[in-house]
Amino acid sequence: MILLAVCGRGEGRYIDYLSISEIVWPDPEKMPDDWADILKSHVSAMRGLLRAIGSELWIETKWGWGLVLRRTETAQNDNNEARKRQFATV
Repeated sequence: MILLAVCGRGEGRYIDYLSISEIVWPDPEKMPDDWADILKSHVSAMRGLLRAIGSELWIETKWGWGLVLRRTETAQNDNNEARKRQFATV
């Protein structure tokens, strides 16, 4: 569901965690108190899966903005150069 929310915005368009939480838990009464930690954990797992399959797609976090789907060569995370090297060896 989270990946669909990020992908549904289109490559290069940000979506914030609150918007994702509203997609995952449409009923605010059922939203867990630790919803942000749950989402971050799932995003981390999805990043691992994307990396494991050698995907050129990457979920980037921009502090204060949210998440964005990027292709590996355009990702702007702090470890961008290390990730490029990692994908080049896969």
